[in-house]
Amino acid sequence: VGTFITPLDQEDLSNLSNNLDDITDYIEAVAARMELYRLDEGRAELEHLAVPLVEITRLVVSAVKELRHSFSKSESLTKTLREIHTVENESDRLFRSALAKLFDEPGIEALTVMKWKEVFDRIETAVDRCEDVAKVIDNMIVKYA
Repeated sequence: VGTFITPLDQEDLSNLSNNLDDITDYIEAVAARMELYRLDEGRAELEHLAVPLVEITRLVVSAVKELRHSFSKSESLTKTLREIHTVENESDRLFRSALAKLFDEPGIEALTVMKWKEVFDRIETAVDRCEDVAKVIDNMIVKYA
């Protein structure tokens, strides 16, 4: 019986795996919090934050798939990693805007603000973890070049 030896070292695979797991954990936490807090009616800011989350996770899937090939020389992978960074920056801007709108809403109950802030925070953290995956892959490109 042969042993499969991965071309990537254990530390890189572990970092990648942990960050990918964090992404799914935070996305799941968004849905769980919305149910727990009975946030039945959405907010426009939620959709504004969800769009880049969907986009960045799509980019992460694309980047991870490229690890099967000669990723250290892949121009398309480098481009995808730049796109991830760009989407993360845009998400940061939208996150700050969403918080400002939430905090400035006249007559909103403090508890409602706290609930939505936590949902928004978890979305932003999921996006940040996507950028962390890109950083791990970028480090792997340098390491294996």
